[in-house]
Amino acid sequence: MTTKVILLLVLVLASSGSLSAAAEATANSDYAAAEKAAKEAEAAVGPLRDAMQKADTACANAREAANTKRLQAIDAKNLAGEPGVRELKQAEAKLAATAQAVTDATNAKAAPEKALADAKAAALLLQQAYDAAEKAAKEAEAGAKAASDAANKLEDEARKATAEAEAKCKAAVDAAAALALPSHF
Repeated sequence: MTTKVILLLVLVLASSGSLSAAAEATANSDYAAAEKAAKEAEAAVGPLRDAMQKADTACANAREAANTKRLQAIDAKNLAGEPGVRELKQAEAKLAATAQAVTDATNAKAAPEKALADAKAAALLLQQAYDAAEKAAKEAEAGAKAASDAANKLEDEARKATAEAEAKCKAAVDAAAALALPSHF
C-alpha cells in the first residue's frame, strides 16, 4: 500500500515539470529507498502472520481447555451440592433393587442348569441305546445275508438235483421205451 502511494507521488511530481535534475535524482533515490523499505516490511509481515496464526490456535485451544475445566467444575459443584445428594440417593435405591435382581437371577439359574444336566444325561443314555440298537441291526443284517446266501445255495443245489433227477427220469423213460419197442432186425 505504501509503495503505491510513493509511486503515485513520484509520478505526480515528475509530471508537474517543476522538478530539477537534482530533485529528480533525489526523488528516484527516495523512491528506491521507499520501495526497498516496503519490500523489507512485506518480508517481515510473513513470519509475523505465521506467529499470529499460531497464537490464534493456541488461544482457541486454551479457550476450549478452559471451557472443559469450567464444565468439570460445574459438574463437581452439582455433585457436591443438593443435586448430587439426590442422584446419590437414587443410585443407592437402585443399587438395592439391582442386587436383589442379581440374587434372584443367580437362584433361578440353578433349576435350568440342573434340567440341562439331566437332559444331557438322558441324551447320553439315548445315544448309547441307539448305538446298541444300530449294532444289533447290523449284526441281524449280516445274519440275514448269511441265511439268504445259505438258502440260495440250497435252492441252487435243489435245482441241480431236480434237473439231474429229471434227466435220469427221462433216461429211464427212454430206456423203457426202447425195451418195449420191437426191433426190425
